[in-house]
Amino acid sequence: MRPAPVLRPSSVSRVLRPRRLASFHRSVSQRANRSVAELLQWRPDKAEDVTVNGFVRSVRSMKAHQFVALGDGSSLAPLQALVRADRAEERSPFQKKYQTPELSPYYAALAAENFQSIPSLLRLRSEAIASLTQFFAGRSFTQTHPPIITSSDCEGAGEVFTVTPANDTPVPADKDASEDSFFRSKKYLTVSTQLHLEALAQAVGNVWTLSPVFRAEKSDTLEAPERVLHA
Repeated sequence: MRPAPVLRPSSVSRVLRPRRLASFHRSVSQRANRSVAELLQWRPDKAEDVTVNGFVRSVRSMKAHQFVALGDGSSLAPLQALVRADRAEERSPFQKKYQTPELSPYYAALAAENFQSIPSLLRLRSEAIASLTQFFAGRSFTQTHPPIITSSDCEGAGEVFTVTPANDTPVPADKDASEDSFFRSKKYLTVSTQLHLEALAQAVGNVWTLSPVFRAEKSDTLEAPERVLHA
């Protein structure tokens, strides 16, 4: 009879010895699959089978075994699995090194799990939005959603993105849109929600928003992004 997988402490991480890399069986109090963050803190009284859903961050090759670092976005620290060498394949378009935030947006859709900062940033933004919503709700503010596509250049000094349907004829910058165009006038991605909030405040009272704004300034850096959230 084969022994059950065992979680045991290590100086770096907890080591999970699974039967199969693809599916780590479990019978832990009939709970849903445990996250990597939970398993790193787990202290079982006896050996238990567990299931981990996630991705392979890296593979460290030994002669007979592979040390596989598993992640699921719940923790910066990976869960280490000991797997037979013939059951671990390393397939990744990225080198074994830290990927900078500048590279992340271009390849996040391909393999977001390779960028450790992305899950942390998303969780931070989620917590910030929840806190802002609770803060304003407790002070009788009404959350609003100003339009993203607008005909006004609110600030007048910044560059704007022009919005046109793909089948429309491009309109020169010094001319107005024709009556036959989809919008019948020039439309832009909003650069600020201030104008709409001022109008809404007259009718609704205390209002607030958390909305994306867009600036067509040629500076593709983290310090001056084209798209930001505006509160």
